[in-house]
Amino acid sequence: MEETKPLLKENDRSFVSFSTQIRVVFYVMIYGCAFETSGQAEPQYIYAYLKSVTNASYLKAANDSLQTPKACLINSTSASDDKIQGLTSNWSWYISLAQAGFALPVLMFVGPMADKIGRKPLILWNVLLVCISLALKTTIVYMNLHLYYYVIACGILGLSGNFYVFHLANIAILADCTSEGKERSFVLIIYEALLGLGTACSQVGTGYLIQLVGFSYPYLISSGLMLSLLILITITLKDPWKPQENVSTLRIREIPVQLCTLWNSSKQNSKHYVGLLILYFVVYCLYYLPLNGSFSLRTIYVLGEPFCWTSEHIGWYNTATNCIVYIFSSAVIKCLHVCCVRLKDEVISIFCMLSGVACFVLFGLSNDDSMIYTATAVGILRFLPISMIKAVLSRLVSKDKQGVLFSNVYLMEAVCSLGAATLFNNIYDQTMSIYNGLVFFVMAGVSTVAILFLM
Repeated sequence: MEETKPLLKENDRSFVSFSTQIRVVFYVMIYGCAFETSGQAEPQYIYAYLKSVTNASYLKAANDSLQTPKACLINSTSASDDKIQGLTSNWSWYISLAQAGFALPVLMFVGPMADKIGRKPLILWNVLLVCISLALKTTIVYMNLHLYYYVIACGILGLSGNFYVFHLANIAILADCTSEGKERSFVLIIYEALLGLGTACSQVGTGYLIQLVGFSYPYLISSGLMLSLLILITITLKDPWKPQENVSTLRIREIPVQLCTLWNSSKQNSKHYVGLLILYFVVYCLYYLPLNGSFSLRTIYVLGEPFCWTSEHIGWYNTATNCIVYIFSSAVIKCLHVCCVRLKDEVISIFCMLSGVACFVLFGLSNDDSMIYTATAVGILRFLPISMIKAVLSRLVSKDKQGVLFSNVYLMEAVCSLGAATLFNNIYDQTMSIYNGLVFFVMAGVSTVAILFLM
């Protein structure tokens, strides 16, 4: 009897860990669906709002300005559409500044706090403020208020830590529940895949909602989903991380200093590990910068000439892209882990990054819909390096520093978001009259530098 007790306890622990993983990936599907429903509507709403107030030929309300297929070609000139796209990219920049700017100081605190008070309180804080921000956006869009108010609502989203805090806490939970080998890489890929599927679930419906009833309903649905998620997490999530009893209480002013303890953790007490951490942080930053900057610009790009996509077209495109990319990527990683056991995650990441570079180049060359689809197909593996490098970084850091690690990662992502919004939106605005796809060639160049560092 005595010999079986440890085994039973280990089995129970494994079952609890697995059930926690299932809950976390289910939460991220709902979160992704809510976030993407409003996120997909955002650049289209800004574009439509500015078109309605800027172009004298468009006196209809913003909710009606995208109703007609090829709307950007009716009563419009190339110069006027370029102006509206430039204004849209500028406002997208202001929104990114508000969100990422307020998120920066928040991210300095949440990582160390995740290792002190646990992961669940941070998740609840994030979801609550995101819900409030979405409710305010719903009111602003419904009342057709000035975009300045929309930026204020985005500032509240920034105070929640944006989606960074949610992912930080969830990935820390997954790190708590998995081994340090390739299991963790695969689980993080599954996490990203289900996040992608969650966003895909909302995209087609969002496109039709915008076409049929305007922009306010996507924001209203997002608010409802986020409120439901807040209740669900409160009731069902059991935090797997238990703070150490012998750790002294940490004062608020000391918390940001804890970010630096990442570099003297017991697992990386040699120059070799510190050098590896710095290398992977640099690679991650260089690759994430253009990938993040491409999201809103891609939507603005296809809304204008010569593509003139409608909301439902964008919805179908995003849904198909997410489903194919994330499902195919997960299958590829599993096959490589099973069939090529000695193939390192770093090598896989290089090939996936090449897929991203080719995608950007083809986007820059696009002059019709078929080129957009070809670029998307070529870039089918472009999202994988993000999860792969996170898994590599997680393996380099001791278990009690996972919160600090991902606080550093997402703090860097927030800085990259600010940099991407500033750099690429301004490049797009300034090069519209020369060649509107030029910004994607710049993105390809930055991604290539990331590959060179990793090699």
